[in-house]
Amino acid sequence: MAIVVVAWRMNITYEEMFPPRPTHFKAFQVFSMIVSGICVILGLVYIVLGVLLILGSVFSAAGAIAGMYFLYGSLATYFGIKDLISGSTAYR
Repeated sequence: MAIVVVAWRMNITYEEMFPPRPTHFKAFQVFSMIVSGICVILGLVYIVLGVLLILGSVFSAAGAIAGMYFLYGSLATYFGIKDLISGSTAYR
């Protein structure tokens, strides 16, 4: 049984085994890369804002807000960069 399956796949490429892509797949990829770029930019802005708030404040409430800005910014930057990398490799 396994020999028959291997012999059958030798005639067909792996890419031909997938179903066809949707008609607007490239537009979706471009939109996804634009959103991930915006996510990276906003994440970097929030990181800078959090650092400036930590350095310029002596109140503990401002430190908590700065920590939330830093956390949100680092997560947004990480996932934005991750999506940009995966989107650019899938776009090829």
